[in-house]
Amino acid sequence: MSITFDPNTLLYAVVEYLKASKHIYDPVDTKPEQDGQYRLVCLAVSSDEAWYVANLLRALSDGTYWYSVCVAESKSCLGDNVQDTPCDDQIIESEPLDLVP
Repeated sequence: MSITFDPNTLLYAVVEYLKASKHIYDPVDTKPEQDGQYRLVCLAVSSDEAWYVANLLRALSDGTYWYSVCVAESKSCLGDNVQDTPCDDQIIESEPLDLVP
């Protein structure tokens, strides 16, 4: 399965990370186990929708993980070739987040 999206449309990423983390910079495919790791939970088309999901996940959390929202950017490996389906190297990228309240 693949998910297509218009890179010209701003998307918001809901991310999961260890509650003790001060910064996140290392994306992982499984639940984060070390400080700095984060996992993409979902993408939303509005910040309100993304925060709704993040707050819902926070309410259901056992306290190990925390959830936040950041702007998602596509990182394309397609070069000049335009395709509807992102390649394996296409990731969601953001600046390291400072998570100190």
